[in-house]
Amino acid sequence: MNKIITRVLAAAFLTAGLVTPAAAAPVPSPTEDGHVYLSVRGIAPATGPWTEEVWLDCPGEEGVNHPNREGACTALDYADGNLDRLPGDKNRVCTTVNEPVTATAHGTYEGREVH
Repeated sequence: MNKIITRVLAAAFLTAGLVTPAAAAPVPSPTEDGHVYLSVRGIAPATGPWTEEVWLDCPGEEGVNHPNREGACTALDYADGNLDRLPGDKNRVCTTVNEPVTATAHGTYEGREVH
């Protein structure tokens, strides 16, 4: 996964406020078009390790699992399931805080595996 995707995923999770303990996310049943597990992990200097994780189901119910399901599904459709083709957000402000994270994504899109 390229650096832009990592930054976009990290920013999306951070702005959604989905900090959870480092435990596996509940597994919803797969949907027809897209079923992707997204995870961002890091270590905050003041509080230690953290994990944010969410399932993205397309189609799915708004507000269930991913906090911006409609926008994320639209982006996934635009990229035809290829996560490296996601456009990113060029207008997002960088805070220049150096806290490296590890972002992962895996699942299926239109019957194909995505990573």
